[in-house]
Amino acid sequence: MFITDEYLAFGDGTISKGWGVASATLISNTSAISTGVTKTKSKHVTSILYFNSLDSMELFHKRDWYIIQLRNDENHIVKCFYTRSRKKADRFIDAMNFYISTAKDFG
Repeated sequence: MFITDEYLAFGDGTISKGWGVASATLISNTSAISTGVTKTKSKHVTSILYFNSLDSMELFHKRDWYIIQLRNDENHIVKCFYTRSRKKADRFIDAMNFYISTAKDFG
């Protein structure tokens, strides 16, 4: 996670897509020879949330989890954060509210 005065950025991991082809030929009753080719493409997924486009947060408690829903200025959920600690959830909301309130407008 990376935080500046303007945005919150974090990596969501990687997306991998691949395919493979293989062929085998029986040499005897007990052995075979084979060959194969595989190709994989990976992409690092990163999200950037600009504080001046965020509007509100909602905190939910479900089983052992506290769920923070982060909403944009069009009231769409842009990201959910999960923690098992109410104290950490409250601190995260306080920090995000500070960054949202001090964010510069677009333009």
